Amino acid sequence: MKYEAVIFDFDGVIVDSEVIFTAALKQFFETLGFEADQPLLNQFTGIPVNATIRKIQHLVPDRYSEEELQNGLANMYRTCIANHYAKPMPGVQEFFDLLKEKGIRTALGTSRGKENVLSYIRDVGLEMPFDVVVTHEDVTKGKPDPETFLKAAEKLAVEKDRILIIEDSENGIRAGRAAGIFTVGFKGSSVVQNTAEADKEVSSYEELKNWLQL
Repeated sequence: MKYEAVIFDFDGVIVDSEVIFTAALKQFFETLGFEADQPLLNQFTGIPVNATIRKIQHLVPDRYSEEELQNGLANMYRTCIANHYAKPMPGVQEFFDLLKEKGIRTALGTSRGKENVLSYIRDVGLEMPFDVVVTHEDVTKGKPDPETFLKAAEKLAVEKDRILIIEDSENGIRAGRAAGIFTVGFKGSSVVQNTAEADKEVSSYEELKNWLQL
Protein backbone atom coordinates (compact mmCIF):
# COMPACT_ATOMS: atom_id res chain seq x y z
CA MET A 1 0.00 0.00 0.00
CA LYS A 2 1.46 3.35 -1.03
CA TYR A 3 -0.41 5.34 1.63
CA GLU A 4 1.20 6.10 4.98
CA ALA A 5 -1.90 7.52 6.69
CA VAL A 6 -5.69 7.25 6.55
CA ILE A 7 -8.14 9.94 7.68
CA PHE A 8 -11.61 8.70 8.65
CA ASP A 9 -14.80 10.73 8.69
CA PHE A 10 -17.16 9.59 11.47
CA ASP A 11 -20.87 9.55 10.57
CA GLY A 12 -21.56 7.05 7.81
CA VAL A 13 -17.94 5.87 7.80
CA ILE A 14 -17.23 4.57 11.31
CA VAL A 15 -20.78 4.39 12.66
CA ASP A 16 -23.93 3.95 10.58
CA SER A 17 -25.51 7.04 12.11
CA GLU A 18 -26.49 9.15 9.08
CA VAL A 19 -29.90 7.47 9.08
CA ILE A 20 -30.56 8.76 12.60
CA PHE A 21 -29.45 12.32 11.84
CA THR A 22 -31.49 12.38 8.62
CA ALA A 23 -34.61 11.12 10.41
CA ALA A 24 -34.20 13.71 13.17
CA LEU A 25 -33.66 16.53 10.69
CA LYS A 26 -36.67 15.54 8.59
CA GLN A 27 -38.95 15.33 11.64
CA PHE A 28 -37.60 18.62 12.98
CA PHE A 29 -38.39 20.34 9.69
CA GLU A 30 -41.92 18.95 9.92
CA THR A 31 -42.38 20.53 13.36
CA LEU A 32 -41.41 23.84 11.74
CA GLY A 33 -44.01 23.35 9.01
CA PHE A 34 -41.42 22.70 6.30
CA GLU A 35 -41.32 19.65 4.03
CA ALA A 36 -37.76 18.48 3.32
CA ASP A 37 -36.99 15.91 0.61
CA GLN A 38 -33.94 13.62 0.58
CA PRO A 39 -31.77 15.73 -1.77
CA LEU A 40 -32.22 18.69 0.58
CA LEU A 41 -31.49 16.59 3.67
CA ASN A 42 -28.28 15.32 2.07
CA GLN A 43 -27.01 18.90 1.93
CA PHE A 44 -26.81 18.89 5.74
CA THR A 45 -24.65 15.79 6.12
CA GLY A 46 -21.01 16.21 7.00
CA ILE A 47 -21.24 19.86 8.10
CA PRO A 48 -20.89 21.30 11.64
CA VAL A 49 -23.94 21.92 13.84
CA ASN A 50 -23.60 25.70 13.67
CA ALA A 51 -23.61 25.55 9.86
CA THR A 52 -26.67 23.28 9.99
CA ILE A 53 -28.54 25.76 12.15
CA ARG A 54 -27.67 28.68 9.86
CA LYS A 55 -28.93 26.74 6.82
CA ILE A 56 -32.18 25.91 8.63
CA GLN A 57 -32.69 29.58 9.49
CA HIS A 58 -32.62 30.43 5.79
CA LEU A 59 -35.17 27.74 4.91
CA VAL A 60 -37.91 27.80 7.53
CA PRO A 61 -40.88 30.10 6.88
CA ASP A 62 -40.65 31.79 10.29
CA ARG A 63 -37.66 33.23 12.09
CA TYR A 64 -36.25 31.38 15.08
CA SER A 65 -33.19 32.12 17.17
CA GLU A 66 -30.12 29.91 16.76
CA GLU A 67 -30.59 28.71 20.33
CA GLU A 68 -34.22 27.69 19.70
CA LEU A 69 -33.29 25.78 16.57
CA GLN A 70 -30.25 24.13 18.13
CA ASN A 71 -32.19 22.98 21.20
CA GLY A 72 -35.09 21.78 19.07
CA LEU A 73 -32.89 19.76 16.73
CA ALA A 74 -30.87 18.33 19.64
CA ASN A 75 -34.05 17.16 21.38
CA MET A 76 -35.33 15.55 18.18
CA TYR A 77 -31.96 13.85 17.66
CA ARG A 78 -32.04 12.39 21.18
CA THR A 79 -35.55 11.06 20.52
CA CYS A 80 -34.42 9.40 17.30
CA ILE A 81 -31.34 7.89 18.96
CA ALA A 82 -33.63 6.30 21.56
CA ASN A 83 -35.59 4.65 18.75
CA HIS A 84 -32.68 3.72 16.45
CA TYR A 85 -29.51 2.12 17.78
CA ALA A 86 -26.55 3.17 15.67
CA LYS A 87 -24.18 0.33 14.86
CA PRO A 88 -20.52 0.28 13.86
CA MET A 89 -19.96 0.04 10.12
CA PRO A 90 -19.32 -3.62 9.23
CA GLY A 91 -15.61 -4.33 9.04
CA VAL A 92 -14.43 -0.94 10.32
CA GLN A 93 -12.70 -2.31 13.45
CA GLU A 94 -10.89 -5.01 11.48
CA PHE A 95 -9.82 -2.47 8.84
CA PHE A 96 -8.55 -0.06 11.51
CA ASP A 97 -6.66 -2.85 13.30
CA LEU A 98 -5.05 -3.89 10.01
CA LEU A 99 -3.84 -0.35 9.39
CA LYS A 100 -2.29 -0.25 12.86
CA GLU A 101 -0.68 -3.66 12.35
CA LYS A 102 0.98 -2.38 9.18
CA GLY A 103 2.21 0.83 10.81
CA ILE A 104 -0.15 3.12 8.89
CA ARG A 105 -1.04 6.27 10.83
CA THR A 106 -4.70 7.08 11.44
CA ALA A 107 -6.68 10.26 11.97
CA LEU A 108 -10.28 11.21 12.63
CA GLY A 109 -11.57 14.28 10.77
CA THR A 110 -15.14 15.05 11.77
CA SER A 111 -17.62 17.90 12.09
CA ARG A 112 -18.72 16.57 15.49
CA GLY A 113 -17.35 17.74 18.84
CA LYS A 114 -14.41 15.82 20.31
CA GLU A 115 -16.05 14.64 23.54
CA ASN A 116 -19.21 13.63 21.68
CA VAL A 117 -17.49 11.63 18.95
CA LEU A 118 -14.96 9.81 21.16
CA SER A 119 -17.65 8.75 23.65
CA TYR A 120 -19.86 7.64 20.73
CA ILE A 121 -17.05 5.40 19.43
CA ARG A 122 -16.67 3.80 22.86
CA ASP A 123 -20.43 3.41 23.34
CA VAL A 124 -20.79 1.29 20.20
CA GLY A 125 -17.97 -1.00 21.34
CA LEU A 126 -15.15 0.18 19.08
CA GLU A 127 -11.51 0.62 20.06
CA MET A 128 -9.92 3.12 17.71
CA PRO A 129 -6.90 4.90 19.23
CA PHE A 130 -6.34 7.48 16.49
CA ASP A 131 -2.93 9.11 16.17
CA VAL A 132 -4.67 12.42 15.39
CA VAL A 133 -8.17 13.77 16.06
CA VAL A 134 -9.53 16.93 14.40
CA THR A 135 -13.07 18.02 15.30
CA HIS A 136 -15.15 21.15 14.73
CA GLU A 137 -13.53 22.74 17.81
CA ASP A 138 -10.19 22.71 15.99
CA VAL A 139 -11.23 24.61 12.87
CA THR A 140 -12.78 27.94 11.94
CA LYS A 141 -14.36 26.63 8.73
CA GLY A 142 -16.15 23.30 8.54
CA LYS A 143 -16.62 20.99 5.59
CA PRO A 144 -16.85 21.46 2.60
CA ASP A 145 -13.94 23.77 3.44
CA PRO A 146 -10.72 21.69 3.47
CA GLU A 147 -9.44 23.01 6.82
CA THR A 148 -10.36 19.85 8.75
CA PHE A 149 -8.32 17.62 6.48
CA LEU A 150 -5.45 20.05 6.05
CA LYS A 151 -5.06 20.25 9.84
CA ALA A 152 -5.23 16.47 10.13
CA ALA A 153 -2.52 16.10 7.46
CA GLU A 154 -0.34 18.65 9.24
CA LYS A 155 -0.69 16.84 12.57
CA LEU A 156 -0.03 13.48 10.95
CA ALA A 157 3.23 14.88 9.54
CA VAL A 158 2.72 12.90 6.33
CA GLU A 159 2.88 14.29 2.79
CA LYS A 160 -0.58 14.80 1.31
CA ASP A 161 0.06 12.45 -1.60
CA ARG A 162 0.67 9.67 0.93
CA ILE A 163 -2.68 10.17 2.71
CA LEU A 164 -6.10 8.67 1.96
CA ILE A 165 -9.42 10.07 3.19
CA ILE A 166 -12.58 7.97 3.71
CA GLU A 167 -15.78 10.05 3.37
CA ASP A 168 -19.44 9.33 2.64
CA SER A 169 -20.97 12.78 2.09
CA GLU A 170 -20.77 15.24 -0.77
CA ASN A 171 -19.58 17.97 1.60
CA GLY A 172 -16.85 15.74 3.02
CA ILE A 173 -15.70 14.59 -0.40
CA ARG A 174 -15.49 18.17 -1.62
CA ALA A 175 -13.43 19.04 1.46
CA GLY A 176 -11.05 16.17 0.80
CA ARG A 177 -10.63 17.01 -2.86
CA ALA A 178 -10.13 20.71 -2.03
CA ALA A 179 -7.39 19.68 0.40
CA GLY A 180 -5.61 17.94 -2.46
CA ILE A 181 -5.83 14.53 -0.80
CA PHE A 182 -7.01 11.28 -2.43
CA THR A 183 -10.59 10.79 -1.26
CA VAL A 184 -12.55 7.54 -1.19
CA GLY A 185 -16.35 7.79 -1.40
CA PHE A 186 -17.71 5.21 1.05
CA LYS A 187 -21.15 3.84 0.15
CA GLY A 188 -21.67 1.37 3.00
CA SER A 189 -24.02 3.55 5.05
CA SER A 190 -27.77 3.01 5.29
CA VAL A 191 -28.09 6.50 3.80
CA VAL A 192 -26.20 6.20 0.52
CA GLN A 193 -25.15 9.60 -0.75
CA ASN A 194 -23.80 10.93 -4.00
CA THR A 195 -20.08 10.13 -3.98
CA ALA A 196 -19.47 10.70 -7.68
CA GLU A 197 -16.90 13.45 -7.01
CA ALA A 198 -14.66 11.06 -5.05
CA ASP A 199 -11.41 9.75 -6.52
CA LYS A 200 -12.57 6.19 -5.81
CA GLU A 201 -15.91 4.69 -4.67
CA VAL A 202 -16.28 1.58 -2.50
CA SER A 203 -19.26 -0.13 -0.89
CA SER A 204 -17.53 -1.87 2.02
CA TYR A 205 -14.32 -2.08 4.01
CA GLU A 206 -13.64 -5.47 2.47
CA GLU A 207 -13.72 -3.87 -0.98
CA LEU A 208 -11.45 -1.05 0.20
CA LYS A 209 -9.02 -3.51 1.80
CA ASN A 210 -8.80 -5.52 -1.41
CA TRP A 211 -8.30 -2.41 -3.56
CA LEU A 212 -5.49 -1.25 -1.28
CA GLN A 213 -4.03 -4.76 -1.33
CA LEU A 214 -3.70 -4.84 2.44
